[in-house]
Amino acid sequence: GCCSRCHLRFLNITIGELYACPEAEVWTKICTTLELADLPCPNGARCSVCLGTLHLPDDAQKVDALIANLRSAFIHSDAFGLEISLPASILVRQRGMWLTLVQQYGTGDVVRWDDIVEVKAVIRHHLTP
Repeated sequence: GCCSRCHLRFLNITIGELYACPEAEVWTKICTTLELADLPCPNGARCSVCLGTLHLPDDAQKVDALIANLRSAFIHSDAFGLEISLPASILVRQRGMWLTLVQQYGTGDVVRWDDIVEVKAVIRHHLTP
């Protein structure tokens, strides 16, 4: 299965605020938007696409604490850069999931490969105000 944030990625949803919401809230919004009633939230299971990379802290306090710790490491700086390296297997798994969706639903019902939101973009949306 996929986590709710990977569902958003494969639906080509680029609204950063959605990615920053708690996992259960994201899942509720997906079900509401797609009119899927009583679909259980896939909590607890590791996502087979992002390998848990997008299981980000659900509350802003943890993100604020992370940013405060990063800022306190620099002496006189108001800005910093965060470099993220992800395993290549995430891209392979993303392609595999996309091919599975194309095989099951056809190309007309599945978002184009180039339109899937990148994992790094989701992390960027989550960590930036």
